Amino acid sequence: ALLKAGKEKEALEEYTQSANLNPQDPRALRKLGTYYSEHKLYDKAIKAFRRALNINPTSVQDMVALGYCYAQDDNYLQSEAAFVTALALKQLNRQSNSVPPSRQDIIRTLASLLLMEGRYGEARNQLQSLYAMTSNTPAKNIDSYLLAQSAALASPVASKIEKFESAFKQMTEKERSDYKYSYIQSLIKLNKHED
Repeated sequence: ALLKAGKEKEALEEYTQSANLNPQDPRALRKLGTYYSEHKLYDKAIKAFRRALNINPTSVQDMVALGYCYAQDDNYLQSEAAFVTALALKQLNRQSNSVPPSRQDIIRTLASLLLMEGRYGEARNQLQSLYAMTSNTPAKNIDSYLLAQSAALASPVASKIEKFESAFKQMTEKERSDYKYSYIQSLIKLNKHED
């Protein structure tokens, strides 16, 4: 209520007190982590999500949030470890994909991280398994594009570059708008400066 009323300082104090009053409940820490993450205070968000994971080490949601914060803080090694752990927890707990985040979302995020790191072959491998799961879903255009992008960057031959350009054109207008910057970056890396 304090956050909604714009009293952020007071809200953070209440969340902190709540976390200290009930050290077995990670919800207040999760709220703090989310707040800090949204305000790009990633070091504080990381501390909050790590404390939440100390309470509930099998929380996929908190592990993914931690991985996101590490990635935003340019700590790719820790971020990758968090996403891989989240995938393992999702499988180990036999958590349904209806419980967010889904297995597909975690794989997509991990693959995007590998792409950012320039580990194109590893990203392609992750995206191949992802596309096998999503080829008949609404996410198929995006996953097809990401797969073609990683394949072209891993092995920049004409046929793969053409497939990448084609995958971009097959996306909806909204999807193309969302991935335009990524597309331009990849074209530059592929020495397609005129395009």
